[in-house]
Amino acid sequence: MSFGNNVVYYRKKLKITQEALADMLYVSRQTVSRWETDSTFPDVDMLIRLCELFDTDMDTLVRGDAESMDKSSEREENTVPEQEEVIPTPGYERHEAETSRFAISIALGTVLIIFGVALLLFTGLISELLGVTLLLLFITAAVAIYIVSGLRHSAMKSEFPSHPVYPKETVDSFLKKTPFLYAGAISLILLGVIAMILALSLGPNTDDLYGSVVMGIFLTIVALAVGALIYTRIRHSGYTGEDDDENERMNDKGKRINEVISSAIMSLATTLFLLGGFLYGLWHPGWIVFPIGGCISGIVASIISAVYPKEK
Repeated sequence: MSFGNNVVYYRKKLKITQEALADMLYVSRQTVSRWETDSTFPDVDMLIRLCELFDTDMDTLVRGDAESMDKSSEREENTVPEQEEVIPTPGYERHEAETSRFAISIALGTVLIIFGVALLLFTGLISELLGVTLLLLFITAAVAIYIVSGLRHSAMKSEFPSHPVYPKETVDSFLKKTPFLYAGAISLILLGVIAMILALSLGPNTDDLYGSVVMGIFLTIVALAVGALIYTRIRHSGYTGEDDDENERMNDKGKRINEVISSAIMSLATTLFLLGGFLYGLWHPGWIVFPIGGCISGIVASIISAVYPKEK
């Protein structure tokens, strides 16, 4: 395109007449007309003013093809950049399977402990020895599950020192379910609280057996909900690589300190529970030491992870 054609293109792009352009540049309409027909050519100062007005460079205005260059620029702006293809890490299926097994194991162990307390409430008023025996058996089974699953999980982490890349559709599919899993588990606990309050307020106030059964049912509901929360959290961490374990945020010294303190807290809770039960018959309210001990252990772990963070 010639200089004149470029002036015509830019003028029409601005949607102004020859007379309006002439007024902006303080020249006559005839001067603009002669530019557009390539009869005359403006001086350098006027060319600079035209470039500023048309928002272009002098080379494009004088000898370029303004219309073609504008269309090419628009195509580039409207072109959606191709997303970089995510290549899954070889063997990610094994990582996914091991993470799923670990999540089920940890959730199951937690469910067994809470359900063991529920069984204590169900059977404690009939046979304290039976209730305590069942609780200790459930705790023993949970500890065994924790140990085995922990060793397998550590071996898996050694095999995958860095978090593997999953197929995007696999991660997106799980993440879409995550809010519903969390909401369902929390709603289950809230419904259990409401049902327990109604049952205790409407039932006989002097019947210890009735109260124990209601609490046992409530703890069974809590066990299922907590198991679902733990399973969802671990699977979420497995897919996204976001580590939610306080122990994994500590350095080696912090881990050793946390293990000692946590073991001491839970050992103390077990001792208090057994002493209160055998000496004073406090099996029914005595179980509260376990959730209290778990909460204290969690608080201690958070403090230790802040004092002894893992180096990044």
